Amino acid sequence: MRRGGLLLLSSLLLLAPACAGDDGGDESAAAPGAFDGADDCTQLVDQTIEARARVLDQLGDARRTDTERIDTALTSFGGDGPDLALRYEDLGCGEDFDAAVCAAAADLHGDGPAGRDLVATWMASCQ
Repeated sequence: MRRGGLLLLSSLLLLAPACAGDDGGDESAAAPGAFDGADDCTQLVDQTIEARARVLDQLGDARRTDTERIDTALTSFGGDGPDLALRYEDLGCGEDFDAAVCAAAADLHGDGPAGRDLVATWMASCQ
């Protein structure tokens, strides 16, 4: 994986949680309105974990050099909805949100090197 791609992926996924829409649509495509469905910080936590799980699923066994798969996974993260940071601010989320995301993310695991690197980055940000 390109070093810049991994850093960008890590940054986006640390700051921009999202989830697929409730319509049960194709999870391989970007999730339209991924962040606008949250009515409170608890729902935004759930959407964040769902988005991270979706990215890890799309990464599968991707190597660090599988830039096309990494780019596709990045695209699927937030969809066309409002940016996670904007929803976070609009809902007034804070340290409780961060702690809840960290606790829930402990159950996420990457299958390949790119996914494992990403999970390690998430967990390092929780310390």
